[in-house]
Amino acid sequence: MNIGFKRARASFVRSRRDRTNAAILVLGALLLAGCVHAPLNKPLASVSGTGGYRVTAREFPKGRGDLLLLLFFSGGGMRAAGFSYGVLEGLNATEIPVKGRTDRLLNQVDSISAVSGGAFTAAYYCLYGQDAFSTYEKRFLKRNIQSQLLLSCLRPDNAVRLLSPYYGRSDVAAAYYDRHLFHHATYQQLASIPGRPFLVINATDLENGARFSFTQTSFDLLASDLGPYPIGRAVAASSAVPLLLTPITLRNYSRPGATPPVREVEEEDLLTDRLKRLVSELNVYSSFDGHGYVHLVDGGVADNLGLRAMQEFTMLNGGLSGTLKAMNLANVDKIAVIVVDSSIHNKVAWSQSEAIPGTFSVLTGIGNSFLSRDNYETTELFRQSMRLWQLEMEARDRVRVAQGGAPRRIRFYDIEIDFSGVPGAQTRAKLYQLPTGFSLPPQSIDLLRTSARQALTANAEYHRLLDDLQTREAVGEIPNESNRSSP
Repeated sequence: MNIGFKRARASFVRSRRDRTNAAILVLGALLLAGCVHAPLNKPLASVSGTGGYRVTAREFPKGRGDLLLLLFFSGGGMRAAGFSYGVLEGLNATEIPVKGRTDRLLNQVDSISAVSGGAFTAAYYCLYGQDAFSTYEKRFLKRNIQSQLLLSCLRPDNAVRLLSPYYGRSDVAAAYYDRHLFHHATYQQLASIPGRPFLVINATDLENGARFSFTQTSFDLLASDLGPYPIGRAVAASSAVPLLLTPITLRNYSRPGATPPVREVEEEDLLTDRLKRLVSELNVYSSFDGHGYVHLVDGGVADNLGLRAMQEFTMLNGGLSGTLKAMNLANVDKIAVIVVDSSIHNKVAWSQSEAIPGTFSVLTGIGNSFLSRDNYETTELFRQSMRLWQLEMEARDRVRVAQGGAPRRIRFYDIEIDFSGVPGAQTRAKLYQLPTGFSLPPQSIDLLRTSARQALTANAEYHRLLDDLQTREAVGEIPNESNRSSP
């Protein structure tokens, strides 16, 4: 009896001790989680408006020619990453004459503005250049990134971190991208690489729905230094799909009077009302009206094509002429815009059934409808902007000629690459069925790459650009009406 009692008592003591230890571990984990913070951006000693990773500080290749070539990569998960990569491959395989020699057209790209899935491809190429064509598929495109991120979230150390209100799933994703894809590269490192396109990664400010780009110009508004900021965190912010992933947080170090306002809006400014709204959205950071932090989500919420980056930059510089001057590109006479849109526009067949659509189906349908409509409106607005830029430059040209100067017209090339431009109905049907996510079978990635190259090759506006680059018409020659662009 005594022995049984002692054993029972010992078992009870051990059980209580185990429960106590477990409680201590849980309490310790909770206390530790409360101390965990995601890494924040660093402050800037003073806001000068010059230097750092900004397009006006970029050294464009001297004597390269008369072309300004801009790429825009849409969101759409791995589908967008693969399709935009195929366009890069197509540009890399195209040779053009440049000052008596041949060069890859890809080497003529000046800037890439990208969103979400497209941001991975843009950032990777801007960092690694030609090496991207031998490593990107293995490191990203043909890996199951979704599973990798899930496993990362389930790791004990990350599980504890995720208990903190200052550390979220996107921070886990950012750490993964930083370590496995971008190898801890920062914007300071990116700025030190000569000859690469200027990279604009776009996210969305959760509070006001405005576009936020990872450039020093935007970070000036926060009195923050973009230089030490990891590329992986910028990409994570741009691809932080609401609900599935959490926002990426930036700290606003600005104080009243420390950061100058973006600019004043004059009555003679073009698009005055739109400019007023843009300036108001940007000045909210420097006003520091309780705006101590910025929470960023997927860039597709504000603009899924990345086109507004160019529109807004041009507006802030007072038009195209002022923009080219700010970029030290006053002699450009060809502006080519290649928009790579990987979004899909499938119609939902709800009208064919009396059954009430399910919640997931409704959310997906609303999301696709919103994205399709927003892409259309963004594209049309951009085309209107191109027409205004052309009219602006033609007016300046008339003044130049009246003052005895040589005429100089700028040609515009509006090149849109999407699934509708891919040859073959069966191929297009397969592309439209590809899901949005960060995992696709290798054969789907290969299909996207091949289709992108085919769509680029089949694009008439792209061929017009190549023809003009082949002939290398003299700067200042007025094109005839058959060659004039109608953006």
